[in-house]
Amino acid sequence: MGIGRRAVFAAILVAASAARPVASPADDGAAAVTFDSLVSFLRTGRDADRKNAAKMLGGMGEAAVPPLIDALRGDSSGGVRERAAEALGAIGDRRAVEPLVRALNDPNGGTRRSAARALGRIGDPAAIKPLLRSLAGTDDPWMVEACQRSLGSLDFIDRITVDER
Repeated sequence: MGIGRRAVFAAILVAASAARPVASPADDGAAAVTFDSLVSFLRTGRDADRKNAAKMLGGMGEAAVPPLIDALRGDSSGGVRERAAEALGAIGDRRAVEPLVRALNDPNGGTRRSAARALGRIGDPAAIKPLLRSLAGTDDPWMVEACQRSLGSLDFIDRITVDER
């Protein structure tokens, strides 16, 4: 009797939740295997596996940024892109700002909202104008709220120059 794919993924999730965040490839072998396994699931797993892997990678620190950006840019599932945006916001690395700004135009509403929230969490002032454009161009009340909250966390009024007012 073989072990099912879900059982293997569940074991990886349990191990990942117990592992300390991976900061570099020089970390101990167990943590590196967990990280590599999650990246593998993010790239090749079924939809639900990819969503869960993206969520777990959000707790793994800066090493997870490149595969999460790849998922945000190119995964076929809006749900996976949404989870990748959430994870990038949780990590807070500025390398994610440009891909998250692009994700403000994603066809999936959940991805757009998660990108807006993530930009607020990262706190880079470069997100102000794209968030304002998204706010002006949407009639989705949840997107309006996400943009407003993120702009509020960025103190955007204080950062707008006199010419922009």
